[in-house]
Amino acid sequence: MGLLQSIAKALQGIAPHPAQPEADPEHVDKLVAEKLAEARKVADSFVDQNVQKLKGEAWAMVDELERRLDAKLDQLEKRLDERLKRELYWKLTGLKWTLIFVLLATLVGIGYTLVQRYWL
Repeated sequence: MGLLQSIAKALQGIAPHPAQPEADPEHVDKLVAEKLAEARKVADSFVDQNVQKLKGEAWAMVDELERRLDAKLDQLEKRLDERLKRELYWKLTGLKWTLIFVLLATLVGIGYTLVQRYWL
C-alpha cells in the first residue's frame, strides 16, 4: 500500500462525505452545534493541559528564585555578621585604650598629689 493510499484511508475514517448534502437547516444547525461543542471540549482540554504545564513551570521558577534569594540573604547575613564583629572589636579596643589612659591619668594625679603633700 502506498503512502497516498494510507493517507486517503486515514482521512476516510475522519471525515466521511455524505452521498447527498442535507438540505434541512435544523439538521445542519444541530450538526454545527455538536461540532462546536466538541471543538470547545477539545479546546478546553488543550487549555487545561497547557495551563497546568505553565503553572508547573511558574512554580519551578518561583522555587528557583526563592533558592537564589535565600542564598543571597545568607551571604548578606554573613557579611553583616563579619562587619558587626569587626565594628565591635574596634569599639572594645577603643574602650580598652580609653580605660588605660584614664587609669594612667589617675595614677599621675595620685602621684602628683602624693609628691605635693609629702615632698613639697
